[in-house]
Amino acid sequence: MKHRWVYGVVAIAIAVVLAVPAQADLTPYSQDFEGLDMGDPGALAADGWLVFGNVFDGTFGFYKYGYGPFPAPNPGGGFSAIVSGQGGPDQGEQQLSVYSDYNNFDHANGHRIESNVFQEQIIGPGDVGQTWIFRFDAKRGNINDPGFGNCPCWSTALAFIKTLDPNAGFQLTNFVTVDTTDLPDAWGSFWLALEIDAGLVGQILQFGFLNNATLYQPSGVYYDNLSFAVFEPDPATQGYWHRQCLGVSESEGGIDPGRNGRGPSGPTEPGFVDQLMPCADARLEELGFYGETTCEGMDAVPAADPCERALKQLTALILNGCPARLLDSTAVDAGAEGCGATTVGELTLEVRDLIQVGECEQAAACAATANEGFGLGDGGGATSTTTVSETEPEPELFRREWRQPRSPRRR
Repeated sequence: MKHRWVYGVVAIAIAVVLAVPAQADLTPYSQDFEGLDMGDPGALAADGWLVFGNVFDGTFGFYKYGYGPFPAPNPGGGFSAIVSGQGGPDQGEQQLSVYSDYNNFDHANGHRIESNVFQEQIIGPGDVGQTWIFRFDAKRGNINDPGFGNCPCWSTALAFIKTLDPNAGFQLTNFVTVDTTDLPDAWGSFWLALEIDAGLVGQILQFGFLNNATLYQPSGVYYDNLSFAVFEPDPATQGYWHRQCLGVSESEGGIDPGRNGRGPSGPTEPGFVDQLMPCADARLEELGFYGETTCEGMDAVPAADPCERALKQLTALILNGCPARLLDSTAVDAGAEGCGATTVGELTLEVRDLIQVGECEQAAACAATANEGFGLGDGGGATSTTTVSETEPEPELFRREWRQPRSPRRR
């Protein structure tokens, strides 16, 4: 067989060239695994899933060999299986389990087995200028479970989008990842995005999951509700995010609804407490608002203070980014409000800077161009489901003090 190879920091074996299709545009894909026959050994293969293995020396990490691609097994002693009984309310009855290739006897020799499970497409001319986003739900499986008796374990897991250039020895040209090694037992939502430029036309794009394991150590992670599609902005207004905080108890860092009117019984945005609030907390600190929590940022106190209102818009902008309602690369035009940023990422920094120098009315107006959707350069806006009216709280006679910022083919 003829193998594909990539040379980087280490040499990585790449899959066998079966056939490189003519250039065609990328195609959206979605799968919740409910319609696949769990008892059919060919169910994943029929849905387009492939597997590939790379093997590395367990002591020095030298590449040894690769094998594949092969149709994804179900269930398999290695790689993948459709399973049931692992879902939450949003995952249904069936899920995808991804784990190491335990059929590879080099586990016993202490070699590191990299097992890849993925979909593959070819990037076409019509994809140039688009951003494609891979969304999925995931939760911990048996990865590194000490109950298996051969731990401490060193298994790792990733979700990825890769691109590979068949005209350059299948060189890995993009490798965008989310680490799924240390997930909780509860389901969470995740995403990866890749902007397609002209240099990627004709290249192979893969999206899926991989893990590294040795000595037959446990490595399983569960995935569900997969979606691969062109990104479309879907920002929610600051009023919507304020309502989410009203639905969070004070003990969990929410806003006391007593001063703001009756709040909702709970947040309606998926993962708001467990995922989005920690994401926004970290981003606020990164931007220099040390000690400022997500819902403090959404609770303008006093309501008439322009800098408090600006922080509220900035926090909403951050919250729109955490679940990929907006991406840092999303085009924006806030020129009418006096801001020069051309992307949401640039706008976030510009709004931060304006707040820090006291230009708070301008900061709030600029952030609103993205949060309300009217300044987005590549379409989209706040939808009817995410635009929520808000009654501002009564002004109070204090405000928080601002803290100044610190100066494969690798399958």
